[in-house]
Amino acid sequence: MTNSNDIKVSEELRDIQGGAIGFFKDHERFLFINCADAVTGKAFLTELEPTLANGLEVRRFNEAFSENRRHNGDPDALQSTWVNILISRTGLAFIGAPGLETFPDEFAAGMGARNALIGDVGTSDPSTWQAPFTGGAEPHAVIILAGDNLADLDARRTKIEEMLARHGVTIIGRQDGDARPAPFGGHEHFGFKDGVSQPAIEKFTKSGKGGTIPPGDVFIGYPDSEGNISGQPVSTPPPAPTPYNPTPVPPQPQPLPDWTRNGSFVVLRKLRQDVGGFNTSMANAAPGIGLTPDQLAAKAFGRWPSGAPMEQVSDCPVTGNPALTDPSIEAPAILDAKNINAFDFTDDPDGNNVPRGSHIRKMNPRKDVLPDGDTSDKHRLVRRGIAYGPEFTPGEPAYGQTVPDNQDRGLLFINYQASIARFFEFVQSHWANREDFQQPGDGKDPIISQDTPDGPFNVPGHGQVNFARWVTTVGGGYFFAPSLSGLRTLTK
Repeated sequence: MTNSNDIKVSEELRDIQGGAIGFFKDHERFLFINCADAVTGKAFLTELEPTLANGLEVRRFNEAFSENRRHNGDPDALQSTWVNILISRTGLAFIGAPGLETFPDEFAAGMGARNALIGDVGTSDPSTWQAPFTGGAEPHAVIILAGDNLADLDARRTKIEEMLARHGVTIIGRQDGDARPAPFGGHEHFGFKDGVSQPAIEKFTKSGKGGTIPPGDVFIGYPDSEGNISGQPVSTPPPAPTPYNPTPVPPQPQPLPDWTRNGSFVVLRKLRQDVGGFNTSMANAAPGIGLTPDQLAAKAFGRWPSGAPMEQVSDCPVTGNPALTDPSIEAPAILDAKNINAFDFTDDPDGNNVPRGSHIRKMNPRKDVLPDGDTSDKHRLVRRGIAYGPEFTPGEPAYGQTVPDNQDRGLLFINYQASIARFFEFVQSHWANREDFQQPGDGKDPIISQDTPDGPFNVPGHGQVNFARWVTTVGGGYFFAPSLSGLRTLTK
């Protein structure tokens, strides 16, 4: 028997755009668009809205896909093509969206104007970004098309482009994203398994490997991990600045407009990865601290390329040292969902296995005790990104001043949240970019901090190295993913 709570969740999922639930397709196509005027822009959105994938159909497909693969081993038996739209502050203002004065300051400013806070300086400065984001510019919107089959995806894109042309909407930029081919599927270009600790969204997505977060951390109008309703004012006074949190997020002064319910703020970033530079850095630095290049790379990420943890897992112990040898070689079961995240750093306070400055520990300190009563669970990132660009050719050199198109590769980072300041900006500025988080000398996140050309990375028991930067921001923006009912309200 279906209970009332299940019915309520299904109704909400039908209203949510499905990208936040997770397309998880091998191919995605991004169309960056500008509207000619408010009238034709609304007409386009009116025609587009019924074609957008909602959260319920995406969740049901993902569950059926997983079941089919588990039973039949044929991931190609079920296929689909999805479409969603994200709208920038500029685009919302252009079509006359009501209540924009209540939106948070970071969204009003845009990613380009927040570059100093999040570390997009130097070679990552907005003045160096690619079109359509050059100088921090924002397109009105981005259409995301995702599919399993390229022919079906191209056909869907053609229909969308015909719709755009009918309404005088201009495509000002395009970007392709594609999962890496076998045997590298699910791995980013540096070679590491991605998305291993993605959190599930309570009631809305199937339980995953990375724990669960409340829906209010992702969508507007729900309880969040701080006990508030996302998008609503709170009665508590603004937090005072502290050394740990010098730029605390101010409380929401006014409620967001009703049409924002079931919507989500989205961070989209094009992050270029210098694979040749990464490999060269590991080869040059590792001998000086008594590690192999593979060991040092794993220390920088905090996991092995397979996704295996560098900590002992109680239900799947290994005889070797998991901090120096991939434990999945001895115990393949450590990669199972119940084991791959079965650690919390409580047995590794000094970072002898996983350095406190490593990428995964910066992004999710787990049970580490944080200042000001903060916890890792208050800042979990829901990511829905995909790789872009060609495969790395062995022997290819590090990037120079100019990157050839046939060597431009990286990650299209997409992150959904109810507050960009509390999630993406906090993690990037307060954790990834700080040498003293968690403790002085830990170093900056060696993978995604970009605010200096190089930075120290402390490897307890081995020493410290200075790493160059291998990831560069070449574009991005802050967007809002309205619910389907919200889009209908915007087009009235």
